[in-house]
Amino acid sequence: MNALTFPLRNLRSHPLRTALTAAGIGAALAGLLALVGLSRGVDRAVVMSLQDRGTDMVAVKKGSVEILTAVLDEGLAAKMRAVPGVASVMSSLGDMVALESGEMAYLAGWSEEGGFWRTLPLTDGKRCLPPWWRFPPLS
Repeated sequence: MNALTFPLRNLRSHPLRTALTAAGIGAALAGLLALVGLSRGVDRAVVMSLQDRGTDMVAVKKGSVEILTAVLDEGLAAKMRAVPGVASVMSSLGDMVALESGEMAYLAGWSEEGGFWRTLPLTDGKRCLPPWWRFPPLS
């Protein structure tokens, strides 16, 4: 008996255990591939959203794992606007919230100086003048 024949004989002598083990490994691989595909899809959606708004750079706190949960000092936007060559800076605030239906949604808010409100396509109504918080745009 050598190092190759012993495991093969063991696999042949326990067919149910072998089949269940193979099915478990297959399910684990399928789950891994599904999660990788989902994370890449979310990543692409975030990148496309940023590109649609003309974003060239995203500032994230050092050590942050996820850009959606990063926290920066509010005064940093003014410092970034002062950098030569920076056209505009848009700060945003977002959070995952649970809806009454039980579904999760990402709720986002943008500062009025960032320019996002000027490029937001409206399907009805008219664009509001500052201050934004009095008359939120409806689309």
